[in-house]
Amino acid sequence: HSWGTMLSHTALHRLSRAGKNIKVATWITCGSPLVPSNKIVRSFANHMISRGGLERNVSQPANVLAWVNVWGKHDMISNEIKQCPINYEMDVLAKGYEKNINFWSVHGIPDWIRMKNPLPWHSS
Repeated sequence: HSWGTMLSHTALHRLSRAGKNIKVATWITCGSPLVPSNKIVRSFANHMISRGGLERNVSQPANVLAWVNVWGKHDMISNEIKQCPINYEMDVLAKGYEKNINFWSVHGIPDWIRMKNPLPWHSS
């Protein structure tokens, strides 16, 4: 999850380049900042990639047979990763609920605030 996907992305690419005979049947990234949707998160990720010598090129490592990315539009850290063959948007069901929130109802304002708060979305 999250930064762990950055570290595993680099580790898998390094193992592949080193010729290690290690195969990963399915690599699942969740809440990954490999391609963050938020500009501030993108700037931070790029800084940490440079500082830590992490893999800059986002691609499926050669030793990974299948890659699934789980992400959410409400999560400012994760994003759809075009280089990943299977992207699963986790907050699709929330869209229907979000459309039905009556802002002025008794529960509407707290529900609206919870739906728009980015912190729980990343940790969900």
